[in-house]
Amino acid sequence: MNTEYDDILKKKMNKDCYTKLTALENKKLYDFVGKFVKHCDPDTLYMCDDSLKDEEYVRQMAVTKKEEATLSKKGQTIHYDGYGDQARDKGNTRFLVPKEKLESMKNLNIVEYEEGLNEIMDISKGIMKGKDVVLKLFCEGPTFSEFSRPCAQITDSWYVCHSEQILYRSAYEHFMKMKDKDDFYRFIHSAGELDERGCSVNLDKRRIYMDTENLIVYSMNNQYAGNSLGLKKHS
Repeated sequence: MNTEYDDILKKKMNKDCYTKLTALENKKLYDFVGKFVKHCDPDTLYMCDDSLKDEEYVRQMAVTKKEEATLSKKGQTIHYDGYGDQARDKGNTRFLVPKEKLESMKNLNIVEYEEGLNEIMDISKGIMKGKDVVLKLFCEGPTFSEFSRPCAQITDSWYVCHSEQILYRSAYEHFMKMKDKDDFYRFIHSAGELDERGCSVNLDKRRIYMDTENLIVYSMNNQYAGNSLGLKKHS
C-alpha cells in the first residue's frame, strides 16, 4: 500500500492475512489497522474473511486462549465475565464532543473531544502487548445493500470476536465490493490485562468512548459484550 504502516503490518501479519487486507484496496481501513497495531503493539494480527474456516479458527482460538471453555455438547462453549465486569458501564461510556458542541449535548454523558481522546489513547498505549489480535469485518443489515452499515473491529479478545460473528453478518466481500471505501465504522477494543481466570483486571481504567465525528468507538479494559462490541455502542 506504500504507507508508513507497511513494515509493521508485514511484521505482525502472516502473508495470507496481509494479502487479505491489501486485496481490499481500502487505504482508510489499512491506515486504521496500521495505526492501532503500532499504538497498541500486539504480537500478531490475524485478519478474517467470510470463510467458514476463519469462523472456526476464531472459535478455536477463544478456547485456546482460555476465554471460553468447552461444554459436553459438541460445538458448545461458555464464557464467564469477571464479577466486576457485568452490565453496561454507563458512567464511563461517553461521547467525544468538540468544544463548540459541549453546550448543546450537555444532557448526554460527554467528555471534551481532545481530553477524552488523549485519555483513551494513553490507556490503550501498548495495551495489546504479548497478545494475538484479530481483525474482522461485519455488516449491520444485509450485505451488499446500500442501506447497510459496514464495520471493522480490531480486538485482542477472541471471545468478543466469536460473539460478534454469532450476532452479525461477516462482511469481507461486502468491503471488497463497496463503492465508497471510506464509508464504514471503526472499532478498537482491548480486554486489557487479564487475571488467572482470563477476566479483565483494570476496571478502574474501563472506558468506552464514542467519536461520532469520525465513526469510531474505543473500548478498553472490559469484556462484557454491551461494552466491548463496537457494533452495539454506535447503535
